[in-house]
Amino acid sequence: MKMRLKYVVEDTDRHGNVRLYYRRPGHGKIRLRGPLGSPQFLTDYRRAAKTVEDANKPKKHKPASLPKVRRGTVRWLCTEYYRSPMFRQLDPTTQRTRRSILERFCDTNADG
Repeated sequence: MKMRLKYVVEDTDRHGNVRLYYRRPGHGKIRLRGPLGSPQFLTDYRRAAKTVEDANKPKKHKPASLPKVRRGTVRWLCTEYYRSPMFRQLDPTTQRTRRSILERFCDTNADG
């Protein structure tokens, strides 16, 4: 009986030994020990699947600490924007991009 598990690939090394790996698109190979179907193999397979699954979960980022600024300055206005619900509901990539643009603007227009 032949066992087929998703994401298991066989690679042959330069000495002709067949190695088993867990390989999902976008992730590296994870070596699976033991012959196909053995208890050690199945343990490694489950561990590799969980590792890749955990890597795909969105990570919780704590908000960056905001510097003390004088009220009424452009930098103060930017920090208020960073705290706003409108900014916080944006995608993290969009937040980083906007924050980068606004911080550069504040740095070049040194208003404190």
